[in-house]
Amino acid sequence: MYRYPLAKDTWDNEEIEAINEVIRSKRYTMGPKVREFEQKFADYFGSKYAVMVNSGSSANLLAVASLVYSGRLIVEMKLLCLPYRGVQHTFRYTNLD
Repeated sequence: MYRYPLAKDTWDNEEIEAINEVIRSKRYTMGPKVREFEQKFADYFGSKYAVMVNSGSSANLLAVASLVYSGRLIVEMKLLCLPYRGVQHTFRYTNLD
């Protein structure tokens, strides 16, 4: 019977060295490598800006916040005792035209 590996390492020495470079810099977030990635990402998609976040949840919150601050969406949130528990969202779309 052939056994398939649960996970297979596909990194080469160049990628491992890039990871080690970030670790040695002690700038895991908001460092020059993150800024470089954001700029390359923006350039690739023809965008003026790109922002890297830590998770899909953070990306969703950032997207909603960008609509709020642009005046295109009004969001009312009611937070109960524990973070992320009992969160209620009320979305009200507005037409600014």
